[in-house]
Amino acid sequence: MLPSNKFHCPVNSVRISERTQSKGQARQNIFGQGFANIHCESLQATADLTFPVRMGLMFHKVTNPFICFILNSPLHSLLSGRLILITYTGKRSGKKHTLPVQYVESHNELVVFAGYHQHKKWWRNLMQESAISIRHHGKWLDASAKAFDGDIEVIVPVMPDYLRRFPASARIRGLTFDSKGNIEDLGKLCEEAKKVLMVRIRTLAPKGLMGS
Repeated sequence: MLPSNKFHCPVNSVRISERTQSKGQARQNIFGQGFANIHCESLQATADLTFPVRMGLMFHKVTNPFICFILNSPLHSLLSGRLILITYTGKRSGKKHTLPVQYVESHNELVVFAGYHQHKKWWRNLMQESAISIRHHGKWLDASAKAFDGDIEVIVPVMPDYLRRFPASARIRGLTFDSKGNIEDLGKLCEEAKKVLMVRIRTLAPKGLMGS
């Protein structure tokens, strides 16, 4: 379970982050490789995006069917150490959608940081605790998921686990670790946490994800 105690960032070192990105920020690979829906779920208008961001979104849209095929096959171990499939139900359409997402295990749960989340819609179906299915290490499991948009009290305690697992994301955000593996600049961590979208996944399987 995630830590239940509330997390408080240093007041003097945290700025209110804007939801829009500068051109320099948009060129960054924003928090891992979030993926578009394999059913080609429509994205928000991308005319205002920079070329690298548009290309990144298009790349994931094209490669998602292949990734889903691998994760559903006996070859899943090639990708399942860092990717899972999630199947959720659209709140308006009532239809089921499946997509691959990058994850990390943290506090006996799975967490996903959605890349370019302002330009995707799938996570909006998870703003309330919702029932989903996930394919984790070759097994389909029932689970629940909830999205947190810039909620530092929830995101900051688990964000370092993600950054340690995917150090390129830490470098992009200008975050470094000390000799004990802790983030050196807590204020900067809080600032970055305000900009991200995290989805928390809890398994409903009796034995739990970590025992699968």
